[in-house]
Amino acid sequence: MYIWWLLLYGFIYSVSGALARRLDQPYIFFAIFISVYWVVLLHFLFRRKRCRIYGICLPEENAACGKLILAALSFAAANLILYSCSGQWPAGWHSLPLATLMGECVLTVMAVWGEEIFFRGVLPEKLSEHMRRTTAGGISILLFAALHLVNLWQLGSVCYVLVQTLCAAVLGMILLRLRLQSGSLIPGAAVHALINLTAVPAERLFPTGRNDLTGKQALLYLASAAICVIVCASEERRRAGMRKPETEKAEKRDITERKK
Repeated sequence: MYIWWLLLYGFIYSVSGALARRLDQPYIFFAIFISVYWVVLLHFLFRRKRCRIYGICLPEENAACGKLILAALSFAAANLILYSCSGQWPAGWHSLPLATLMGECVLTVMAVWGEEIFFRGVLPEKLSEHMRRTTAGGISILLFAALHLVNLWQLGSVCYVLVQTLCAAVLGMILLRLRLQSGSLIPGAAVHALINLTAVPAERLFPTGRNDLTGKQALLYLASAAICVIVCASEERRRAGMRKPETEKAEKRDITERKK
């Protein structure tokens, strides 16, 4: 049932986005249609008491996610560094029509919400009913990364798309960790939206330059990916260290109870 809802979202998103670009119109009608869609879907999930299960809730108060958020935002920093160093940023930015810029932002934020619910909410939970949670999370990360391979048809640069796909896999990993640690999709969605929004000017300002990935650009993006991997690994070690004393205490309690 949920898969059909998500496929419908993908259909609305793709068709509306394509029409808006072809007609060169703002995305106001798309925003209205997709907003109605989300209101109906969230009402459906709320009635079935599925919102919290899929992370559609406020983050837990005791969730310490600062390092994960900062690591993920390194991708946004990489975008801003590259575009600000291009020498075309000020002139190009002010030349963008406001309606175009706002439309791109609306489309970007809407895409993020759909991706977060599917790849960090519904998909891992549904897959974990049939396999280990680690395996389910890995599959959702790989599918999220594979989604970016469709850019081969749009950009035509194999090198750029491969780096983008690798970075998407790492970003998917850290966003999933953020979702599990906070119990909510909201922190990850906010971070994901900010990363995507920093990439919006690139498609309008540098429609061809983006296809040519230089060595420095690749190294900058891969450095951001490395930061995310290191932070995720350190968080996993920290949480494993926290679980170890609890496991030892539980084993001691079991031994004591058996002796009695």
